[in-house]
Amino acid sequence: MLKKEPKKTLEAWEKAMDLVTYLYKESVVDQSSDHADLIAHIRERVLKIPLSIELSTFENCILSDQLESTRRECALLHTCLMLAKDLGVLEEEIIDTLIERIETVNELVSGLIEEEENEWDKLLLRI
Repeated sequence: MLKKEPKKTLEAWEKAMDLVTYLYKESVVDQSSDHADLIAHIRERVLKIPLSIELSTFENCILSDQLESTRRECALLHTCLMLAKDLGVLEEEIIDTLIERIETVNELVSGLIEEEENEWDKLLLRI
């Protein structure tokens, strides 16, 4: 099993939690709204990001597999936010901030995946 970098994983998780907290503070689900289901879906998607990062830290987990799932969640959330922006469901400034934060998390996660792939490459070269 490859050595994991807990500090870097923790940083990605913390940024993901900041993203969740910001979204929950800035979005209110008005059940009478035509777009309540979209906001609820966005909230559901954003919660999966830090959870997926946390799951990547389990001992028998292949880090890159779980973190690829995190990147997919980021992409899905980005798409949902673009739809929310087009529909005027959330303020543009809020969506832009959320997208910036998604990109930060995605960059951190991509870095973790790349590091693991490099470690595998080093191991394979030894064989």
